[in-house]
Amino acid sequence: MHSQQKKSAERTQLLLWIVSVLFVFLSGCDAGVSTKPAPSSMIQTPSKIVPAPLDITSWAYWLSNPDAAQLAKAPQQLIVMDYSADGSDERRFSRDVVDYLHDHGKLVLSYMPVGEANSFRFYWKPDWAKNPPAFLGPENPEWPEAYKVRYWDPAWRDIVLKPYLQRIVAAGFDGVYLDIVDGYWFWSEHGEDLQQAADRMAQLIVWTADYARSLAHGRFLVCIQNGLGVFNDASPAWSRKLMRTIDMAAVESLFYNYYSEEDQAYRLSLLQQLAQNGKTLLDVEYIAPELSGQYLKKIQNAPVRLIPYRAAPDRALDSLAGP
Repeated sequence: MHSQQKKSAERTQLLLWIVSVLFVFLSGCDAGVSTKPAPSSMIQTPSKIVPAPLDITSWAYWLSNPDAAQLAKAPQQLIVMDYSADGSDERRFSRDVVDYLHDHGKLVLSYMPVGEANSFRFYWKPDWAKNPPAFLGPENPEWPEAYKVRYWDPAWRDIVLKPYLQRIVAAGFDGVYLDIVDGYWFWSEHGEDLQQAADRMAQLIVWTADYARSLAHGRFLVCIQNGLGVFNDASPAWSRKLMRTIDMAAVESLFYNYYSEEDQAYRLSLLQQLAQNGKTLLDVEYIAPELSGQYLKKIQNAPVRLIPYRAAPDRALDSLAGP
């Protein structure tokens, strides 16, 4: 009798467990809980839904003292801004500010130079002027407070790039906009082998992407500005790795103030390679407002799809301009 009661109790517990599982499943269906993933045309996290790179049709580029309220109201979908209003930790943008832009449907990338150091940024040490680290090179004569760096030096990653990326990811940016990629060309003209310099830049960008994505625990976009010749100058293996790594690429002065027609044609051919690999492409021109209409016609007639942005001719990037 005791054995029969035990078996009966076990059957009852099993039936109750089956009923409870069915109840949870049916409740989820009844309540309209969707099991479908977010559309592929959107990037979704628990706190934000913003456009995916391939869906972007407009962008804004504002580095010096960007106004978040003005950017939130702007029609542009993609925002490229500095992680700090002036490069200092004291004026870096909080996660609340970046989330505020997300709430207005913006995809937000943080500007980050990987081939130069700036003396106004948080990582700069006062004694570097007299006792510079081994990675620090000469000052850029065209941009005061900007110094070329030996970007392949591990100390450049450890002292500068790691804490820089930690701040960017902690603030909730969707990715990075990497500048001074063409720094590899500078070193090729100062004693370094061209392919080795290009390989080292490709390695740095891949490392940057991998490190940032490990911090973000998910999708983190990488856009490179200029220096697209790295795809031809690097070894085939590193060129392929770099192409797989990046999501977007940007160029400056493709249609106005360019170096030569030959250089323009070369850069257009590189942009076509990137487009064939599914990359979103951006262009910024530093021109007067009255050239906007002409600029848009050039964009429409270009052999590759480019997302345009017109910035002020002084190249200060300290205000919001237009297409």
